[in-house]
Amino acid sequence: MFKNKSFWQMYLTAIIIGLIVATIIYASLASDMHSKSFIEAERNLSTDLPIDSFIAEAMLTGKFKVFQENPKLVTPKRLIVIRRNGNILYDSNGSIDDKNYIDRPEIVQTKTEGTGTALYPSSDQDNAVLAIAKRIDSKEQSLGYALLLETMEARSSWTEMMLKRLFYFFFIAFLLYSLTTYLLINYFFQPINRATNYARKISKGNYIERLPALGQDNIAILEGALNELAVKTEQRVNDLDQNVKNLSNLLEALEVGVVANDANNLIIHINSSTLTIFSLEESPIGKNLLDTDSLMLIWPFVNSLREDQDSPQGTIEVDERILELRANRIIDIDPDAGRILVTLQDATERTLADNIRIAFVANASHELKTPIAAIQGMIETIIDSPQMLKKTRDEFLLRVSKQTNNLGKTVGQLLQLARFQEVTGDEQDRSQADLKNLIEETISGQEDFASFNNIIIELQKQANTVYVKANIESLKLAFHNLIENGVIYSKPHSTLRVSIAVKAGHSIVAIEDQGIGIPRAEQQRISERFYRIDKDSSINANGPGLGLAIGRAAIQANRGTITVNSTVNKGSVFKVSLPLYSAEPGQSG
Repeated sequence: MFKNKSFWQMYLTAIIIGLIVATIIYASLASDMHSKSFIEAERNLSTDLPIDSFIAEAMLTGKFKVFQENPKLVTPKRLIVIRRNGNILYDSNGSIDDKNYIDRPEIVQTKTEGTGTALYPSSDQDNAVLAIAKRIDSKEQSLGYALLLETMEARSSWTEMMLKRLFYFFFIAFLLYSLTTYLLINYFFQPINRATNYARKISKGNYIERLPALGQDNIAILEGALNELAVKTEQRVNDLDQNVKNLSNLLEALEVGVVANDANNLIIHINSSTLTIFSLEESPIGKNLLDTDSLMLIWPFVNSLREDQDSPQGTIEVDERILELRANRIIDIDPDAGRILVTLQDATERTLADNIRIAFVANASHELKTPIAAIQGMIETIIDSPQMLKKTRDEFLLRVSKQTNNLGKTVGQLLQLARFQEVTGDEQDRSQADLKNLIEETISGQEDFASFNNIIIELQKQANTVYVKANIESLKLAFHNLIENGVIYSKPHSTLRVSIAVKAGHSIVAIEDQGIGIPRAEQQRISERFYRIDKDSSINANGPGLGLAIGRAAIQANRGTITVNSTVNKGSVFKVSLPLYSAEPGQSG
């Protein structure tokens, strides 16, 4: 209550009004008492005035000279007899001076009214002198004036006593008034103050307490309304909190990066995906976008949106990742809020896939165009040369046949690759397969090719039989391509090691060559269609570059994975992981 400004304003206003009223009443009563004292003194002097006028007339006519010899015996009040010219003829105090009294107010008043009254302060300022004058006429001729003076106390003892009592009465009444006013205002302000404090608690999120709201008066109605407001506000705040929580969880679950900033470029939201994209350890919420170095790449898009109506979009590169970025205004009730939402989506894989697709079209066109052009050229040569020797014609036809076979092989591999990529692991016709026998058969089929290239293939056998559930033909093709690829890229007179191991419910087949190796930047591209590591090297790799792509697709079609670890000029290790078959040997899968 002591901190309630309105309470003290009302209380002090009431006190000031009460003080003014008390002062006015007290001054009015004091003035009335003084007026009554003056009227009483004037009445007393007026009673003595006829006698004193008679004496003055006698003195002015020269009939009573005896009073001049013993003036103090004339009257108990001071009597001054004034000649017509204003000079003093007689003063009962015996102090006749040379003053001219003709211009005194009471004397001037007698000239028109016959009598005159005036009040003068005394020399000690505590008393007042009441003067009553009467004009003395004789035969319609003014002889002079009779002036009675009486010194009256400004406050008689009775008046002073009454004024003191009146002052004490007003003082005590004012104290009682102040106390009563305080209690009354406090009584009426208590529910208002309670309602005000309750409203403050509501604004701070405290919705537990409730006001009593007793009675039918306006205060009770106000308290009831505040209780209802608290309930509805609590419900709305809970709903808003839940919505914000759901929205925050949704934004956190998005793989898309989200950054929101206000008109002052202060970051008001950022999700975990954005923190991961820009390798931020701490959330920069509340900081300026321009103060965060990692987020400076976003600024051009935000600034462009502030200067233009269109939503800018583009790509940025962060840590070798390509991000698609778009800036949009946040629709807000306040159009001047200037909030902007920036979304970032990792487009690295899609961009890489697009590039691969473009490269595939270009490579496929090149790989298919070369044999087709050769076939067309040779056929045109045969047609244009009817006199060509049979031997020469047979050589051209043999070349046409060879190019046709290469073209058919390439098309067959593309169809095979497409079939593996379209069929999932669940759609594959899979059965129980002895992985060791399958690898041995594959190596046996590659021994002549390896021997021709001066390569030794070494198999490190697993002690126990390893069974996997797979499509045997596709798995054979995958290992055939991997081993053939190892032979092609191995250095002459080196060893290609193939090993089989079991780990954590999976079979691990490792194919390790001692070849030219694969640069780190190209290790992710070796399974692309038509991709060859070094087209300019002397390695005999005249194939279309589909072997590893078919091998990876075949492994994935059998629910397996393939990884590579390579060092340039030292060799590469390809590891194929396949889930083990759970049934006992001899049982069908």
